[in-house]
Amino acid sequence: MAPPAVGAANLKIASFNVLNYFNGDGNGGGFPTSRGANNSTEFSRQRAKIIAAIKGLNADVIGLLKLENDGDGVNSAIADLVRGLNEATSPGTYDYIRDPANGGTGTDEIKVAFIYKSGSVRPVGSALADTNPNNNRSTLAQTFRVTATNEIVSAVINHFKSKGGTGADADQNDGQSAFNATRIAQANALVSFVNERVIPAAHDNDVILLGDFNAYNEEDPIDVLRAAGFVNLFGPESYSYVFDGQSGSLDHALATPSLAKQFTARGKWHINADEPIFLDYNTKFKTANQVTSFYEPTPYRSSDHDPVLVGLRLYTPSISFAQATTTVTEGAGTQTINLTLSEPTLQEATVTISLSNGVGATYGSDYTTTPDGATNSFTVTIPAGSTAASFSVNLMDDQLDEIDEEVVFAITQVSSALKLGSQATSELTISDNDVPAISFQQTNATINAGSGEYIITLNASIAPVSAQTVTISINDYDLQYGIKSD
Repeated sequence: MAPPAVGAANLKIASFNVLNYFNGDGNGGGFPTSRGANNSTEFSRQRAKIIAAIKGLNADVIGLLKLENDGDGVNSAIADLVRGLNEATSPGTYDYIRDPANGGTGTDEIKVAFIYKSGSVRPVGSALADTNPNNNRSTLAQTFRVTATNEIVSAVINHFKSKGGTGADADQNDGQSAFNATRIAQANALVSFVNERVIPAAHDNDVILLGDFNAYNEEDPIDVLRAAGFVNLFGPESYSYVFDGQSGSLDHALATPSLAKQFTARGKWHINADEPIFLDYNTKFKTANQVTSFYEPTPYRSSDHDPVLVGLRLYTPSISFAQATTTVTEGAGTQTINLTLSEPTLQEATVTISLSNGVGATYGSDYTTTPDGATNSFTVTIPAGSTAASFSVNLMDDQLDEIDEEVVFAITQVSSALKLGSQATSELTISDNDVPAISFQQTNATINAGSGEYIITLNASIAPVSAQTVTISINDYDLQYGIKSD
């Protein structure tokens, strides 16, 4: 069975419960451990299946669950897994996120973690862990930048409290099993963690929640996340786990609204939930023939949960001026300066426009802007979903300037919802139509000899703002005259 298709995605994110991947002492011994394989033979069989499944997913970022909580050193379980993946692919293909410095892996025997394809994405900043006491297994967040597009997304891997148990948070017989109140508290803590720490640290609203929430689609913890605005990328028909012969989904992928708009396709790779348990790596309770004949180093029954795979096509619109240069006439009224976006905005965005004038011009002598640019800059707001923006220049008629005016509009700042395009400036030339024109009042004259002084008059169309000179040439044969230069 091939992994699910994810459409025209430029980023693939997955989550995978690796069912107690414990590597002993990291040197081939130390078995049995508290969980997972009972001996080195079983571990080799488990390791081969897990590596085959992760390799088959071919995701750029994978959130892992039920991994041994033994640090991130050279002998740790996560380092061992990544070594195996790189041996099965090529050196350096995969890397892993180091544990947060705040003790954010929790005190449980198992933890969540991230591995990633280092050629496809790179971490932005350090991982963040939510050490809220409600989380017995600390939630982990990491922001990644896509190498090919420079876009970023924050992934958050979770493992909520399981459904088994008794005591103060026992089963209330409402169909949600034990520890539902704990899981509700964990869901509320997750919402706060994302809004108060993950998004501010990333300066970006694109967040995906992944993992085993130990809650089905219509249970209270998922309702808490939906009420907070997260969009479940899977419907109620999906499943990733079978318990007592009944299938359902404990594994989810929920996205912030801005990221949900960049979602392409998703699927749960049914390599585990549908497969019989005797195909797994265990050798216990099997005959020698069953140990060899039932086992293959393939993804099937590598775990008890199906991996979740999500495709995203991340983009941030770029904004540019529609025209590099524009020439208009003074006094022409309102001129619209247009900006264009490469894609519709996913959220409200802002762009700051700064103004500068050409040499010899006085700021704002022939124009005003809407919005008001009296402080030499102003902000244009672009509504979510828009593909264009504009502002107005109101062109006045200043009869005292006698100079063409050049106004340069430059995009000097964009919000996190935009990036700067190639055309960051636009030059507006305001052509002065009030330059005085000078001419003779009459083009020729006939005068009689000895008639005395004769006055020849020149007219200017408007009064000049400073003294002007003209040179007159005279041909005294028939008293012709003309303006030679000015």
